[in-house]
Amino acid sequence: MSDRLQPAAPSVTAALARGLLVLSGSALVYAVSAGGLVSSGRRLELLVAAVVVVGGCVWAAVVRPGWVPAILLLLASLTPYHLSFVGKTPFGVVTVTGALGTATIGVLLLRHGPGRLHVLRGPEVAALAAWVAVLTASALLGGDLRDGVNQVRLIAVAMPLAYVAGRLVADLDPRATRRVAAVAGVVAVLAILEQLTRFSLYDVVPSAGFPLEPPNRAVRSGLVRVRLGYYHGSTLGTVLAVAAPLVVLAVRRRGGAALRWVVPALLVALLFTVTFQVWVASAVALAILGVGLKRLRVSLVALVLATGVVVAAGAVPAVNELIDNRLNPTGSHADEYAYRAQLWPAAFRRAADGPLLGEGPGQFNQLGITGTVRNVPVRLVDDNTFTTSLVETGYPGVLALLLALGLVARRMLANPSREHAWAGLGALAAWMVMALSVEVLAGDQALLPCWLLLGMLSHHRTDETV
Repeated sequence: MSDRLQPAAPSVTAALARGLLVLSGSALVYAVSAGGLVSSGRRLELLVAAVVVVGGCVWAAVVRPGWVPAILLLLASLTPYHLSFVGKTPFGVVTVTGALGTATIGVLLLRHGPGRLHVLRGPEVAALAAWVAVLTASALLGGDLRDGVNQVRLIAVAMPLAYVAGRLVADLDPRATRRVAAVAGVVAVLAILEQLTRFSLYDVVPSAGFPLEPPNRAVRSGLVRVRLGYYHGSTLGTVLAVAAPLVVLAVRRRGGAALRWVVPALLVALLFTVTFQVWVASAVALAILGVGLKRLRVSLVALVLATGVVVAAGAVPAVNELIDNRLNPTGSHADEYAYRAQLWPAAFRRAADGPLLGEGPGQFNQLGITGTVRNVPVRLVDDNTFTTSLVETGYPGVLALLLALGLVARRMLANPSREHAWAGLGALAAWMVMALSVEVLAGDQALLPCWLLLGMLSHHRTDETV
């Protein structure tokens, strides 16, 4: 009998993966049961669906790793925010995205990582790990151990582990990029349908009996700020803005013609988030792509001209209103600018007066930090990732985060594929632009998909076959 026909001996990692599959399924059953989701017959289907989904994700991690990022992106986008809380650990609440990410990424790294350790290494990976170490120290010394450790757990899975998992998937299966692009197109189409039909995924599930009530739908000048399963349109916009360069990359590479429909769908979905910061982040990502890729510049110029015509004609009043409010703020819009401007001096003051490693992860909104708008004291919230990190982890924490992001950018730029390099830089820039007006580290529903995609874009491959 030839070697090819002989059955392969089971590996230790395969055995560990199977064991983790059983444990994760059991843990999910316990968490869902403890959360009361099977208190009545009408919720039994949620338990069955949850077990099937987790089992399918873990199976994909073992047998079809190239599908993992696309699956996690789709599930994160379609799971309504208030349904996303599935149980508790000693340290805090576990979300659907966090549970799926932990189980799936854990199995993926155990099963496929040992033979490709060279893919998982790098200065930026070490810097991300060092940043998590600073977060951990801050959590242990901060004001609320439970919340701090829970936040560290969330970030560790949704950033460093998701990043190396994305790189591993890109090394295992070059076609993974196309699958993610296709799923991003599906997400964009669903967002457009939400705008046109006013149908929301939040309408599918009960509005009570879960850890959180569903957030209210936001409307601006008659346009729904589409969000799918995310908390807000800006959260969906963060994911789509980071995905945009990857979609362009997939379309440009050989075999990408079938994905050309995704680009206009993605642009329309970004428009329908009706969020100025999302538009800026997307524009920055595409501008960086245009700087690096000459053949893309003509398309970008055409897009800019078409956008200018739409704005000048007033075809979409909500767009004109939002742009005018941002460029010429008055009244409450001017107050919003003044409010956000207060975050920086308030953060510097708190960091100077507080502990070396800050107040602990997740504590910003608990501290009662105030600023002044029109000579009236106002309470500040975590509307900026970097000022929040400065307060919560001190200068060591925010500097460690900036160093890690800088090394990720360096890794992107070093890619021998020029189009891959500029796509990675554009995606990272989009995420950082969003971080200036949103606390992107507060939840894993968008953080994990974004860093899976960034990990894929950071992979260096000399063979560009798709």
